[in-house]
Amino acid sequence: MKVNESLMICDLANSFFLPSCYFIYLTKKTNILDRIPIGIIHIGIILYVIGRWLNDPFYIELYHYMLGIQAFLIPLLVNNKELLLWHILFIIFTLATRKIFRGCIVRNVERDNPVSDNEFTRMFNWDLIFPVLGVISAIKLYKN
Repeated sequence: MKVNESLMICDLANSFFLPSCYFIYLTKKTNILDRIPIGIIHIGIILYVIGRWLNDPFYIELYHYMLGIQAFLIPLLVNNKELLLWHILFIIFTLATRKIFRGCIVRNVERDNPVSDNEFTRMFNWDLIFPVLGVISAIKLYKN
């Protein structure tokens, strides 16, 4: 049951986050540093859709990596106000689902021995990192 709930939440989130990110790309002035995380987001969500379509958790694991990469890149590289706000909404959603599901919802739908679960990723306290990334985006948004 936990897998089905996690998949439904991921489906709904991707249904919101992909079009909103695409809207930012099409309607707002973006530079190359804005386009890098936008491209990563698009590739990640495409991998997620392929994983759902083929019912292959490996693609969802790759999507999980892409989420992590964009979560770090946006606050570090981007100055676009809309993309920073998008990131803050993404962080709020991530923190809320981590609290509700007592961990990462994407991790619930990965294989038993996922690529994204390794010594390197276990070194970090993700419940601390995500709020810090959101605060960095909020500070950059405020300064803009």
